[in-house]
Amino acid sequence: MAGQRDAARASLVQVQAIAAELSVNENSEVVQEIKELEAQLLETATDSDPVTDGDREHSIIEGDSLIEMGNIEREQSNYASANESYGAALSLYLERGHASGEGVAHERMGSVCRIQGKHDEANQHFQQSLQVSRSIGNRQQEGVSLGALATSLLDQGRFQASIEHYELALAIHRDLGDKRGEGNTLGTMGIVCAAQGHLDLALEHFEAALAIQLAIGDKPAQGRVHGNMANALRNAGQVHLAIEHYELALDIWRVIGDCGNEGMTRGNLGVALHRLGQVDEAKAMLEEAIQICGDSVPLAVGFCCGSLAQILAEQGDLAQAHRLIERGEPMLEGYRVELGKFLCRKGVVQCLDGQMQAAHTSLSQATGIGQELQINERSELAREIAGLQAMV
Repeated sequence: MAGQRDAARASLVQVQAIAAELSVNENSEVVQEIKELEAQLLETATDSDPVTDGDREHSIIEGDSLIEMGNIEREQSNYASANESYGAALSLYLERGHASGEGVAHERMGSVCRIQGKHDEANQHFQQSLQVSRSIGNRQQEGVSLGALATSLLDQGRFQASIEHYELALAIHRDLGDKRGEGNTLGTMGIVCAAQGHLDLALEHFEAALAIQLAIGDKPAQGRVHGNMANALRNAGQVHLAIEHYELALDIWRVIGDCGNEGMTRGNLGVALHRLGQVDEAKAMLEEAIQICGDSVPLAVGFCCGSLAQILAEQGDLAQAHRLIERGEPMLEGYRVELGKFLCRKGVVQCLDGQMQAAHTSLSQATGIGQELQINERSELAREIAGLQAMV
């Protein structure tokens, strides 16, 4: 009976992770089934086991529920609450000696720190998750934690260290036959290669990821890869091909109803159209993105506000550009890399308005973020900082 419960609990954790990855609504059928499984595990523990075993089982299931709650809060950008939920789960797991749960909790806490730009703290959590996962032979969680650490290193512009950790994660996913993990890792390896200027290798990784994701029917992952491939192509000057991939990504986000990713993709598509000189089309795309997201997807709205503000300032509509800057900046407080790029666009608006002292301040703030994150000179943020430096 205990072995069956352990297997059921492992399945529960896997399903919770997939639900979080796909941003499943808390009222969806999947979440309801998760709650039913949690209830069944609690029932079997209290009915069949001694009191001490039942208490331990109850604490573990309570911890799993807290992880699920934290996942929902994280997707809603409520990072303080998410961190509290993950921390409470970690305490329960530590109290009951549930090492597998401890590894998951550390990885999730690290993910929140990474989003907030607290990379040193994030890396500590990822390392702790790795240590625990390796100590109990949980290779699946080891692969997840390696990938999470690699992404944090990517955020910092530490490209070589990032690719090394992705390669370790990729080997584990392949050993376990985890196609979802393999596809996701190949896709993020493509981002690293593109950031290093290795476009051909990046495209190879993106295409390999897409082949796997098409085979297993992972639509959200396909959308992410199309979007990331489009970003790489756009930054390499292949804007027309980039637009094709943005449109493929948009089709996916519309079908599955992911407003956040639809808004972000529309924003990136607007930037691509602007580069082609299609200013009216770019403005319309960015305005639609902001309208779709409302204030519920801060990352997408903040990004689009900054991009649209720069276009409007170039056209002389400085009043509206400043309003968009005021609206967008607070939305990116939890996203350090994106905030840094936003500050560069804010500085451009200020330069175009003749506010050179203010532009210097924005440049200083963006440079400070770059130094804080130890970004590589080839990263997108470093390029935007260099562009603003040339204007001021």
